[in-house]
Amino acid sequence: MLITFYVVRLILHKLPPPETIISVFIPLGPLGQSSYAIQLLGVQALRVFPDGLSQMTYLGEVLHSLGFFLGLLIWSLAIWWFTHAIYSVLYTRFCGPVPFNLGWWALIFPTGTFVSSSGELWDLTGYTFFRILASTITVGIVLLWIVVILGTICFAWTGELFKPINTRHLEVHTYVEGEDVQSPEQRV
Repeated sequence: MLITFYVVRLILHKLPPPETIISVFIPLGPLGQSSYAIQLLGVQALRVFPDGLSQMTYLGEVLHSLGFFLGLLIWSLAIWWFTHAIYSVLYTRFCGPVPFNLGWWALIFPTGTFVSSSGELWDLTGYTFFRILASTITVGIVLLWIVVILGTICFAWTGELFKPINTRHLEVHTYVEGEDVQSPEQRV
């Protein structure tokens, strides 16, 4: 549901402004965590429902396969979202500066859940692709963590971190029936 709202927001209002562009990584968190959790539930189904139960023959294997395929399905949406988030941040960066703020911590946890999901897919399938992807993104997360922690320390030291970000883009105008719809720039 969260991702549906976010996609509708992107369709109606385009990309977030540079001050909050890093927030495009946030939906990656629920996707990665859901994929990882469903895969682990499938793995546990093999342990909990052994083949020896006469009334539930193959139930563990069916649930394991279901967990794998649902996890892979959610992971594929996560890889799409990850690609979209990287593209959005790079596009915004090439259009102008992306100021550092505490929102940059939104890069770490969501990407980490995606790595967990990729690692579990490697564990289940043995495909080298998932291992290389998980390893590469893990190195990227460590480097990003170093950048973000150093940025947090430096900007906290200078006091820039505690200044409010530009929130002009958050202005909300409620529509009243019969009123012409205008952008904030047209109303001035």
